[in-house]
Amino acid sequence: MNGAITLAGISLAAIIAALTGAGLIDDPTPRRLAPCDKFAAPWGRDSHVGSARRPYRSTQRLVRALGQRNRVGCLRRGVYVGDVTMSRSHVTLRSQPGERATIVGRLRIEDSANFVTVTRLRLDGRNSGGLPSPSVYGDDALFRRVDVTNRHGDLLPPR
Repeated sequence: MNGAITLAGISLAAIIAALTGAGLIDDPTPRRLAPCDKFAAPWGRDSHVGSARRPYRSTQRLVRALGQRNRVGCLRRGVYVGDVTMSRSHVTLRSQPGERATIVGRLRIEDSANFVTVTRLRLDGRNSGGLPSPSVYGDDALFRRVDVTNRHGDLLPPR
């Protein structure tokens, strides 16, 4: 015996790999996060450049600034109120490492936005139109470590 934990002859590592690959559990291995290319913070301004020292204020301004493939937009700790529409492919929206941001409003991923990643955020989908959130129309969107709620509001707007 080599010290590996087994269950009916199958190693624990093989079981975790199978469950992770099937999307049934998060990968327990810590991953190195890609660096943030642009930032937003509740104390920022949309007229800023989106740097760590001069962040944007709104999530929508941050998302619009992610113009190239493989860009990462990071939200600093706090609450961001307003609907967000993502229309570019191969971009990531997440909280700043070590922090947790909340978006209150509708998150919509357009049909033109494929391979979008949303991670390490709280999404509160309450919005003035009573529309579903998140709404995903693009292909291969990935949500990882995202808490989604509507604060137990009505699923459908009253008639």
